[in-house]
Amino acid sequence: MSKIQSNVIFLVIFFAILLAAARLVKPFAHEGRVVTSFEGIPKTIGSWTGVDRQFDEEVKKQLPGSSLLWRDYTDRDGNIVSIAIVYGTALGIFHQPEMCLQGSGWTILDEGDTKIPVNSGTSITAKYFVMENEYVGKSAGVYWFSTRGMTSTFLGTHKTQLYLYRILRRKIEPSALVRFTSMVQSDDATTLKKVKELAGLLFPYVQEELKK
Repeated sequence: MSKIQSNVIFLVIFFAILLAAARLVKPFAHEGRVVTSFEGIPKTIGSWTGVDRQFDEEVKKQLPGSSLLWRDYTDRDGNIVSIAIVYGTALGIFHQPEMCLQGSGWTILDEGDTKIPVNSGTSITAKYFVMENEYVGKSAGVYWFSTRGMTSTFLGTHKTQLYLYRILRRKIEPSALVRFTSMVQSDDATTLKKVKELAGLLFPYVQEELKK
């Protein structure tokens, strides 16, 4: 049996035990649909100015219990970086973005962990990716999952933390997928630098918004 198979079996048994334990105690406190306007995330920051965009109706139907943000930021040099946030309590809606992107016709060219400096003088770990679509071109970005002030780049870890919190606290805590992307105009490194610049500037505001 391979190591991957062993880990999958362990996770299946682990979550089965958690769900069984959940049925033996009082029901979860369910807060219903997560509603936020994301107004705490500034539209103007540094040299960047943002304009809100709308997800299409099909996406909204697939995410009925979530609040969504899609905003394009442009700096003084004309660089455009988009932020997208999916914020809700239904863990089933979250997937590793690479899986969804590949299913939408994108090819992942490069990916891995990267550090993003934030204005508190520290840094966070995010997942970076470079992808290409034959009809659209090349794009680069970063993402992370966030809940209760904590961040993670691996969905399995993120969901485990949430399930443990739900079992121990009997409360359904909302979580979010936060993603920044930009089309590659010159080279991958330059594009990722701009993406990480905006992500670092907005990170404290995003985290504060998700704590509300």
